[in-house]
Parts: sequence; C-alpha cells; structure tokens
Amino acid sequence: AVAMNDGGRIEMHLTNIPLPAVLELLSLESRRNIIASPKVTGTVTANLYDVTFEEALEAVLIPNQASFRKAGNFVYVYTLEELRLMADASAERPITRVFQLNYINAADAQQYLSPIVGKSGEISVSPPADTGLGSDADQGGGNSSAINDFIIVTAPPAVLQDVDRVLREIDRRPRQVLIEATILRAELTDD
Repeated sequence: AVAMNDGGRIEMHLTNIPLPAVLELLSLESRRNIIASPKVTGTVTANLYDVTFEEALEAVLIPNQASFRKAGNFVYVYTLEELRLMADASAERPITRVFQLNYINAADAQQYLSPIVGKSGEISVSPPADTGLGSDADQGGGNSSAINDFIIVTAPPAVLQDVDRVLREIDRRPRQVLIEATILRAELTDD
C-alpha cells in the first residue's frame, strides 16, 4: 500500500511488487507525472515511513539500478546505463577554431593557452618565422613572417570561449613611445 498524508509525506509498505507497478502507485498517490523507460524493471520490497516523494522514488529505484530526472512537470525514470549513455551523447563535442595572431608569436600563445585547454583539447601552432635571408638564388627570400602566425585550438565550446577571451587580452599592440627630434646644422662665419 502507498499513502500520502496531508503534509505531502509518503508511507509505503510493499513486498515483491514489480517496479513499474510501484511507480504507477507513486504516480497516482502523489499526483505526479512519472514516465518510465521500458528497460526499468525489478521488484520492490520496502517499508517506508514519513518520506518525501523524491526519497521514496530513490528508495525504490537505487536497488534496481535506476534513477530519475525531472523536466518540468514530468519525472523520467531510466536505468543507470541509459542515463550514462544520455550523458555521453549530450557532452559537448570539441570544435576546431583558428585564431589569427597579430602581435604575439604562436609559440608564446601556445604556452599561455596550454593550461586553459588542458586535457580537454589540443593546440597546434604555425611554424616559426624564418630568420635572415639566404644569399643564394634558390633560398634568397621567403614569405614567412611573424605577422602570419596563427594557432589552431580544438576544444569544447566553453574552453574555446576562454581561449578567445585570453587571446583578446594578450594579443595586443605593444605600447610605443614616439620620440621626435630636430637636427640642425649650424656653420659659424664672421657674419
């Protein structure tokens, strides 16, 4: 038997009752919408006194490897395996984004961002800029320069937001000082 008092507390006395039938009794007595997965099975033997709806639900579900989730006016009951699969499916999928760097080089940016990305993502950087120019005809120039540095980050969206925020803070034009000078040349004569 399942009964609910005027204060909303439940008293329940059950012996070897199928779990779906117990959920139906709880739904009818508490006037709550309970929807159970077809995979939720088992039997319940319990004597519960003066417990809340949630406590009663946990007491009958936990021994049967099940749990519940609330959504609006509904209580959904799933097996623990189903809940694990749903959590895996709703986990944030990593996204790849390219960040163009203007003032810092890619190696420095990688060093600053590695603690933020951690194990949840991956960072790739553009190769370092060539230094110096060769004097021979084959290697006498190039198009590598620090202004073309970029960094590629693959991470969940929340981490990418943090990376974007940090890059906006650190990839800024360095402060500069303007010095103006006038050079005069004077020649002394008798005049």
